[in-house]
Amino acid sequence: MFSWIRPGAPLCIVAHRGASEHAPENTLAAFRRAVSDRADAVELDVRLTADNAVVVIHDASLRRTAGRRRRVARATLAEVRNMDAGSWFDTRHSGERIPTLEEVFAVVPSTMGINVELKADRGGRRGAELAERTCRIIIRSHREGSVLVTSFHHTLIALVKKRFPGITAGILLHPLRQSARSPVRTARSIGAEYIVFGSRTLTKRLTEQAHTAGLRVAEYTVNTEFRLKRARRYGVDAVITNRPGVMKRRVGQGEV
Repeated sequence: MFSWIRPGAPLCIVAHRGASEHAPENTLAAFRRAVSDRADAVELDVRLTADNAVVVIHDASLRRTAGRRRRVARATLAEVRNMDAGSWFDTRHSGERIPTLEEVFAVVPSTMGINVELKADRGGRRGAELAERTCRIIIRSHREGSVLVTSFHHTLIALVKKRFPGITAGILLHPLRQSARSPVRTARSIGAEYIVFGSRTLTKRLTEQAHTAGLRVAEYTVNTEFRLKRARRYGVDAVITNRPGVMKRRVGQGEV
């Protein structure tokens, strides 16, 4: 069973929205490619449909990946299932669907980790509902030990840790919104185990502070050798990348 917080674990390579350089993001094709690329884990985004199904999609709108001028929150699961989420990327992926979280769990083996990012643009009741339903799916699927739940909405992570303390969770830091409060103090105060930095917010000092506080550190989105080397030099625990196959090979061959 995969563990996000195993002491002394090597650098974890996390496939961003699946192997999204080679297949349409957040689809089963992208997650299968990440499995074949031997990624250590996959990252994905979840939202609620109008009938409260937890589906895997990044944007609030269906326009970019499904070509529909409609918000995910206003479409039912049945309607979402009938949309083509692959043709925008390549005609070879025509007919690829927007999956449910349960469907992704069925494709990704328990030996791999899954980073589930909660997407709730307005937070509030819908955000709390998303967090609750997502965590219940994780528990029903017996994935508590291999899932990391993250969000830019730190109140949702606080809710996850209060309601489901056995689920590993982390705070995401927005690259353009700096908080006056230390991210280490924020994570500690809500019981999170991870801080996920973007390239603009990650520093070696913050990484060291997080580790001293018993926290793990991840960085997104690491797609170049320069960024990978920097992450290794800083002592980062996990990197989230669109190119898991390439990054896994470079780490395995000792190139960084």
